[in-house]
Amino acid sequence: WIGVPLMGFTAAPGVVELFPHSAQRPEQALLDSLAVVSLKLGRYVERVQVMRALKDSERRYRLMFEDNPCPMLVMGWPNLNFLAVNREARNLYGYTEEEFLGLNGRDIATPEALPELLNGHRRALLRDGAKVSSSHTRHLSRDGRAIDVELTQYRIDWQGRQADLVMITDVTERLAVERQRDDMEVQLRHAHKLEAIGQLAAGIAHEINTPSQYVSDNLRFMRKAFDKMSLVLSRCEALV
Repeated sequence: WIGVPLMGFTAAPGVVELFPHSAQRPEQALLDSLAVVSLKLGRYVERVQVMRALKDSERRYRLMFEDNPCPMLVMGWPNLNFLAVNREARNLYGYTEEEFLGLNGRDIATPEALPELLNGHRRALLRDGAKVSSSHTRHLSRDGRAIDVELTQYRIDWQGRQADLVMITDVTERLAVERQRDDMEVQLRHAHKLEAIGQLAAGIAHEINTPSQYVSDNLRFMRKAFDKMSLVLSRCEALV
């Protein structure tokens, strides 16, 4: 029995076993040939294993990042340039991957949100130990549409440099519904106020109408009475 380890670049991924028909010492030429074969075969097997590991790593990467249903991007420090962006983020903002990788955080922030972005970035640079942060801001899509987003940022190491993995939640529709609900509540409160004012006005009008009606009825009575008295007096005067 002859066993020759397969010699890879960094390890021995296996062993070649030979079972001769007779028990005799193998010739040196055979051993040298086996050494060459084991070296080449070992390196080939190791390359195959590395390729499989890379494919498995790529599959996990695509599952966790590229194919993740949550928009995600990787933003480098300190210039806030985008290092990676997944499919959902590209769909949300409308940029291609090449266009996105040529931008940075300042390019997608709305003008009113830009100062807060820069201030938050400076605070994060000075803050030690806090690896997770959340914030709400507004971004711009490729066609200029404003998007309300909630950001959750995780401090990571990306290819040997410091970066943030940013998870994005589009809350534009939710905030629009909340604003519509708030507007409806304001209108409802306004309607309630108008109703209360109307009831108050009706009460005041009733309180005013009752004595005015009393006065009006008495004035009509007195006018009719004086008309009759005036007729009597004029006839008396004629008799006199």
